[in-house]
Amino acid sequence: MTVQPHFRRYRPLAIALFCLAFVGAGDWVTSPALAQEEATAATTPVGRALERVNVGDLAGAAAILEPLASQAETSPLAKALLGGILLQLDRPADALEILQPLADDAAADPAVLFNAGRAALATGNLGQGDRYLTRSVERDPGSIASRELGLLRRRQGRIVDAYLLLKPWVESHPRDREAMLAAGHCAVEMQRAPDAEQILSFLAADDAEAVLIRGKLEVLKGSPESAIALVEPLIATAKAPLRRKMHLLVADAYLRSGNSAAAVALLQGKTAKDPLLRVFLARAHYQQGEVDGGKALCLPL
Repeated sequence: MTVQPHFRRYRPLAIALFCLAFVGAGDWVTSPALAQEEATAATTPVGRALERVNVGDLAGAAAILEPLASQAETSPLAKALLGGILLQLDRPADALEILQPLADDAAADPAVLFNAGRAALATGNLGQGDRYLTRSVERDPGSIASRELGLLRRRQGRIVDAYLLLKPWVESHPRDREAMLAAGHCAVEMQRAPDAEQILSFLAADDAEAVLIRGKLEVLKGSPESAIALVEPLIATAKAPLRRKMHLLVADAYLRSGNSAAAVALLQGKTAKDPLLRVFLARAHYQQGEVDGGKALCLPL
């Protein structure tokens, strides 16, 4: 496993954390319990595992701790550390098996809850993941758990909740591109143009998804022509999911500016089995007065 370049910038125990959770902003979730172990742990399984973690050998660290997981005398600290390591090794089901009993404790550490939440989400247990992340944020507001819960809230369509979680995070972590993009989308959807502009100022001018958000912002500000000029040149080179979003935005901008012919030209032959793209193409035909063409597009696929 390749170790993140930020890894060695932190003290061994500080970077080991319970969860070894790295994000683009360079944040790791720490646990006071690990710090307390630092002076005496050198000869314990936790200490030896942390030594392996410190040199990037997560598999070696797991090999030290995993045989102890089923033993009654194994400390919660060792289990929590193992759960975080297994999660980083892309073994979320195994991680959740270790972490769930710890996370279900009413006094669970926020870092344990965070990792258990991530493991649950990775295994498709969305409700469980939501509950663990929510409890982690309640116990440690502003932590990395707020970032993960904010991203989850956006995927759930809970835009306001997502924004309230993500905005404080991105203000203190302006290099976290994923969170910045999510917060930017939320700000535009909430029609908070000044906030969106502030967020976009931290994103690269040639970042295609950031350009999409800038295009949405121009539409919001009543300048669909500016949105077209920004976004349409990038459609041809954009990846499929983003390209679809760009088609939708530019088509909408053409319709808003009264240029239905350009919208038809943009979407013709690209709607395939995409109902939303077909709706925009139908609207373009209707705007041109081509009622029959619009009706045909509204028939079941």
